[in-house]
Amino acid sequence: MLKRITALLLAAMMLFSLFSCKKNDDEIKTPDNEEINSLPIMATENYEVTVSMMTYFLNSYYRSFVSNNQLYLGQLGLDPSRELSEQKYSEEYTWLDYFLFYLSNTLKQQLVLAEAAKAEGFELTQKDLEEIDKQISYIDEKAVAGGNTTTFLIQNTYGKCVNEHTIRKCLQLTTLSMKYSSHLMSSYSFSDDEIEKHFEENAKDILSFSYIRYQAKAEDSDKVMADFSSCTTEEEFVNMIKKYAAEAVYDADDEYMANLMKECYVYGVGYSEDSKFADWAFADGRKAYEVYTEKTEDGKILAAMALPASEKAYSEVLWRDITPVHNIESIYFAESVYKTEEAAKSKAEEVFATLNAESDFSALIKEYDGGTTSNLIKGGSADVIENWVFDESRQTGDIGLVTVEDTGTYIIRLKEDGMPAWKYFTLESLSDKTFNDFIKEWEAKAEIKKNNDAISQITPITLIQ
Repeated sequence: MLKRITALLLAAMMLFSLFSCKKNDDEIKTPDNEEINSLPIMATENYEVTVSMMTYFLNSYYRSFVSNNQLYLGQLGLDPSRELSEQKYSEEYTWLDYFLFYLSNTLKQQLVLAEAAKAEGFELTQKDLEEIDKQISYIDEKAVAGGNTTTFLIQNTYGKCVNEHTIRKCLQLTTLSMKYSSHLMSSYSFSDDEIEKHFEENAKDILSFSYIRYQAKAEDSDKVMADFSSCTTEEEFVNMIKKYAAEAVYDADDEYMANLMKECYVYGVGYSEDSKFADWAFADGRKAYEVYTEKTEDGKILAAMALPASEKAYSEVLWRDITPVHNIESIYFAESVYKTEEAAKSKAEEVFATLNAESDFSALIKEYDGGTTSNLIKGGSADVIENWVFDESRQTGDIGLVTVEDTGTYIIRLKEDGMPAWKYFTLESLSDKTFNDFIKEWEAKAEIKKNNDAISQITPITLIQ
């Protein structure tokens, strides 16, 4: 999980949500190779996060958070027109506390990874440094286009104590930690016995469960729960659903019932914490066709029946998902590159028309900067992509054209299937555990020094003024 947090933070930083500003504030000028506020908030022997750096991290992440959650800000109780320190995240903490807590933990992990990388002699490549230079150049271009200086644009976007030097340090730290975490993960290998042992120790988090469920309106909740609880077969449970559905919907014809039943069946869900139903479903000794009932907050009755695990059985109702993960090669024609969705699709169709089973797809990937995605699972991509990849008729070597609305068009080639899904999830879990153990070990070695008093010098921005 830590490696994913690092990657997400880097993505947020590199969005560079820059805007044009009117010159109504004075710039704080410093030499290009100096920070405006270099007081360390946390530091190891070779790396640090200063007040200026934390200000940049905070305001970058805050901008990204607001952008990604615009539809839910009201529900979250976050108002971009007010200062973060004045808004309650919970009874005890403000939204500023929340963001600083998240970032402090994330950046502590980055410092640890950076120290471990240095100890191994792992460094950023010249290409990495050039990519960071491009990001800095992008800020210069935006400033010129808006009729501003680079210093003015940075300070009005990320805070008065941020300059180019600060941004470069932030990008270097985050890029190094992300690349080193990826290096670590790719270096792990485990024997079949180790994988099986980890699976047995964490089976609940990896196994799947299938069931049939219905939410019934309940004037007499005790009767509804008793009716569903009396069912001992799948047929009886289905008939009970139809009985209550017919009472709830005046014109529930055969077509309605058929569609309803499709929605009632749920296949292959995983365990989730803080769920009474999940605790029931994954409990030791759970039997097929046992029934669960619960009165929900809106006054309805949730009724569910456990379904047997059939040929994939681990227990009577729990099973290992033996469906193989998929591997694909893809070329992405982005709307942002070709200016319109239609233009991106047209270019993709032009290239697609030249392809057949004998085409050198690897050459096209190089020409159009495509790539390979390994261990693709459902829920990790756009629905239209997954519908194509996971179509049961799909064969290795098939090539398809898939358009994602408001994004662009993909040419996709299906490679040979990978390992069974349960094994992939077990390896992910085992790799995460190994990675987290490494982090804990290096936290002690790195000896992170903190200066909590310096946090008060961070300057959060107000997004809407």
